[in-house]
Amino acid sequence: MTHTSDEHDSLMFKIALLSSTFLITGASATSSLLPSLRQAFPAVSKATLQSFFSITALPQFIALIAAAFLATKFGKRNVILFGALLWTISGLLPMVLNNFPIILTSRVFLGFSLGLIQPIGTSMIADLYTGEARNALMGIQSAVIGISGTVLTFAIGLLITINWRAAFLIYLIGLIVFALTLHFLPKKISW
Repeated sequence: MTHTSDEHDSLMFKIALLSSTFLITGASATSSLLPSLRQAFPAVSKATLQSFFSITALPQFIALIAAAFLATKFGKRNVILFGALLWTISGLLPMVLNNFPIILTSRVFLGFSLGLIQPIGTSMIADLYTGEARNALMGIQSAVIGISGTVLTFAIGLLITINWRAAFLIYLIGLIVFALTLHFLPKKISW
């Protein structure tokens, strides 16, 4: 299926294209959970608890390197679909896990998902748009990153009043990104 330039100009196409950007701040937004993690896991050292936030960096870097290869082999849309699902599942797992090392493992997968999502969303904008349209979408993408950090942190603040595990419900947003990508971005993107 070939999509035309007119379809690339549609609002839903652009929202779907930019939606994966909303997930990029998902790992850092949970930093407000440190006091709750200390209470939930008193036997775990402070340094290990803090690794909950930093452990995502290395797998994210590895995935950044692998993303281009995976996009070539499986398609950019499929990489975003996989990344959004992995982001959702690995983000939600701490809600039900009681073993901190396994929770840290879920964060490794979260970092990997971020490394897949981040470059592909940007490269799709560069692939599909030129000139002022590209510049405008890149600017909007930067704004979405800032807005997502605020929205996700605010949502965590509300959800943590229920309990610390409820804060991980923010990762359900990955399903929205998955649905938007699945329904509005074509399998093969061309002009």
